Amino acid sequence: APAVEPFPVTLVEGEYMPVLEFDAAAADKARGEALYKARCTGCHGSDAAGQVLPKATLGQAGIYPRLAGQPAAYLFRQLTSFAEGTRDSTEMQPMASALSAAERGDVAVYLAQLEAPLPTPQAIEKDLRDLGYDVAVNGRPERGVNRCDGCHGENGLGVAPHFPALIAQNRGYLIGQFEAWREGKRRNSLLELMLPVVHGLEEREMWAIAAYYETVRP
Repeated sequence: APAVEPFPVTLVEGEYMPVLEFDAAAADKARGEALYKARCTGCHGSDAAGQVLPKATLGQAGIYPRLAGQPAAYLFRQLTSFAEGTRDSTEMQPMASALSAAERGDVAVYLAQLEAPLPTPQAIEKDLRDLGYDVAVNGRPERGVNRCDGCHGENGLGVAPHFPALIAQNRGYLIGQFEAWREGKRRNSLLELMLPVVHGLEEREMWAIAAYYETVRP
């Protein structure tokens, strides 16, 4: 197979989502809790640990990500992305756009302080885990793929304020996000950092990373 060249990224002002102004100290955590409990628990769970639920149409599984403990600025960015259309989701767009910017901040700050327990990890084949770990800590620089833990932290614990935790995140959800970036359905990566990654990874590497972060524990 031909060698994969690093994916070119050109940052042109106005064509990528900038860092958003966000003041966590101004948020109303109690209002965020009320909003989350009223609108979000049905999909993401009462403790925001995420869950997999059957959808009403075609029996398709709906994978709802873990939100508890994610950096508040990151969560605010994602809600704003759904509301403004830089991240596609038929489910999340109406939910996020129904919130004001202040309310999105309230929900983000509430979720950031939640501490949902980590689930017992599923079994994973050793060769797949080893491959996922190797990409996570070494990357594939010859293909423009930076190491994952450079942004997401050791064991995928996340690096505030802008980089989310990947630990215990559902592998199917992570694969879906890789594909969304590849297909241009998610256009909110900070400084386009995810584009070289998703275009430089081989399919098995992508699955290995997703499985590794779903099962890794501190």
